[in-house]
Amino acid sequence: KCNVQPRDVLVTVFKIPASDVASAGAREKSIVSHYKRYYEWEMGIDQIPSVVRPRRAYSRYR
Repeated sequence: KCNVQPRDVLVTVFKIPASDVASAGAREKSIVSHYKRYYEWEMGIDQIPSVVRPRRAYSRYR
C-alpha cells in the first residue's frame, strides 16, 4: 500500500519521464493494467456497470 495511482506507476516505478509515457513497452503496460485491478479492488472501486432504470420511463412504455 504505497498509494501510487495507476497512472503514475510508469513514472514512479519504471522511471519513464512523464512527457514520454507513450514510449513504455508492452510489458510495462501489462504490469500497470494488473496493478490497476489490484488498486481498484483495494480502494473499493466497483468495475461492474450498474444501470438504473427510472420507474417513470419504464411505466411510460407499458
